[in-house]
Amino acid sequence: PRLDMGLVAPVPGGMRMLKQIFLQRWLLRLCAVIFLLVAAAHLARLVTHAEVTIASWSVPMWISPVAAGLLVLLAWLQLRASRA
Repeated sequence: PRLDMGLVAPVPGGMRMLKQIFLQRWLLRLCAVIFLLVAAAHLARLVTHAEVTIASWSVPMWISPVAAGLLVLLAWLQLRASRA
């Protein structure tokens, strides 16, 4: 429905929808930052040659570059989705 000056009347629940979109974008960006932090930790492990042991399993070094690459890809996808 149009008002006198050609402005569109507010949609019922429109503000709630805007809040949800804003929250969704914010959460997508937060996830991207977390992914990038974990990727940085994997890269730091490669540089420092740190040993990681989970229970009694020693995590091989080759996992870190693979994980870092996947995490950077996920972060990029999250950031791209947050701009849509």
